[in-house]
Amino acid sequence: MAVNCGEIITLQLGNYSNYIGTHWWNIQESSFVFPEDDQLELEINQDVMFREGKNLYNQFTYLPRLVLVDTSSNFGSYAVNHSSLYGDCNPDADVPQWNGECVKYETEPEEKNEFLTDLEKQDVDGDENKEEDEEEEDISNKCYNLKDEVKSWSDYKRLIYHPNTPTILNERSYSQSWLGTFNEAKNVHFFDDFEEKVRFFAEECDFLQGFNLMGDMEDGFGGLTGLCLEYLHDEYGNKQRATFLTSTPERPNFSTIDDKLNSVLATTLTLSAACEHASFVVPMSLRTHLFSNQSSSRRFPHLIYDASNLYQSSAIIAAAYETMMLPCRRLEGATTLPRITQRLVQTKRKILSLKASLPCQFEVDKKDGTVVVDGQLQSLTPGFSDYDAKIRVYAQMTSLVGASTVLGSKRSAFSYRHVSGRVLTNVDFVETLKNPMRLRTPFPDILSPAVDYDGFISNGSDPHEENDYEMRSRCQSSVVSAQLQSDVQTKSFCKEIVDSSKSLMRWVTRPRHSESAMEVELYEQAIEYFRSARSDYGFCPDMNSSDDSDEDDDHFC
Repeated sequence: MAVNCGEIITLQLGNYSNYIGTHWWNIQESSFVFPEDDQLELEINQDVMFREGKNLYNQFTYLPRLVLVDTSSNFGSYAVNHSSLYGDCNPDADVPQWNGECVKYETEPEEKNEFLTDLEKQDVDGDENKEEDEEEEDISNKCYNLKDEVKSWSDYKRLIYHPNTPTILNERSYSQSWLGTFNEAKNVHFFDDFEEKVRFFAEECDFLQGFNLMGDMEDGFGGLTGLCLEYLHDEYGNKQRATFLTSTPERPNFSTIDDKLNSVLATTLTLSAACEHASFVVPMSLRTHLFSNQSSSRRFPHLIYDASNLYQSSAIIAAAYETMMLPCRRLEGATTLPRITQRLVQTKRKILSLKASLPCQFEVDKKDGTVVVDGQLQSLTPGFSDYDAKIRVYAQMTSLVGASTVLGSKRSAFSYRHVSGRVLTNVDFVETLKNPMRLRTPFPDILSPAVDYDGFISNGSDPHEENDYEMRSRCQSSVVSAQLQSDVQTKSFCKEIVDSSKSLMRWVTRPRHSESAMEVELYEQAIEYFRSARSDYGFCPDMNSSDDSDEDDDHFC
């Protein structure tokens, strides 16, 4: 392990968070630099997110420092208690403990797609049968179009996880109610197991700088996210708790008013709990708004994706997420979580927005040689607009992955060009990494045909054919730019949460379950928090002067 690497433990709570997280770990694995990669520079300290260890056979392992949680139905073909590295973690499980008759019941294993089958075969064979398998195509050079085959995040999981990584939340302990899951997870054996796994990874760290938590916020997993943040605040109060809250690109189709209420309450209570216990909070989604019926999925100029396909939409967020987290893993001059918090969180302004440009375009000014990067950053946070130079910004951090492609070897700085044509040179807190992001198998086919294999936009004279995904999966890379930002638009974000309560309150106060009274009390406290939080973000130019005016209640929910 590298000296003073400042380890980070990642927590993934919920189904969509695991969709994003699986892509994120795959992208990290694609960025590993090996001796034969002479075109790439070794600039990433992978020990920040990964850990060295030994398995039961005394073999060295290098696995993610990760604890993930999901319900049993969402694990798919993921063998929680078995892997090719660790074998059966409970070898005596099938040994009868008494002399009576035993009846064994087994469920049919989940059918694995071609990608997982080839990956499993590659892991088992290793180098033993290398000569026999010479004719077989290497998995890195094979194309897998998984768009219609992925039913779970485990269907494209490329890495092997440690046995202490997966934690199953029993279906009986999971509820669409925020408070229901909060209490059930706290009162059953589940959370003791979860704490033990977090402690396992924490105690082996030499310089733990904090936790990187990604959690769903629209369902019962929001309650688990709130419980986890409360636990981290109590047990690891001096460590950073970077919190990223996720929601799907499309609003769920609610069959009953109770389902709709549970979703809105879960979102509001999760955001409130995160603002209370987290170091900073970043809501992430491809949705334009959290609660509005007029919300739609965001569109990107050079990406083609199906908003209803979680495998595709989660890949976009994962690429932006990786761009922002990469500076924390740099070998030289790494940006730590405490430094990000210190620079971006001012007074009570914990809510940050995420914006990204994928693939990021740039040009060199012919007059003075200045590198101008395309500033058309698309927002990945609901309720926030795309990059706008007129929006008042309190603090921001900009990350550019692929700086060697953009800046070359002689330049070290760049400017942004806004969509209006105005060049912005006062971009604060800029982090650059030289190597471009590699988007290889099993990253989905979402780049438009106009994007070449290096992430550049073709001039239209020689566009790629529609079936070029086979080549993309082998050699696709791209320059990516992302930005974390604290700005005045958070006031509009808080206002949307407050306004959503106006049409809901008459339904919220209706008894729905045994804990509904307490949940209503927590919801009212959360609404009051966001009502007062608007004053922390000053004047918002796109808002009406009367913040508390009764607008069209049907606009929400």
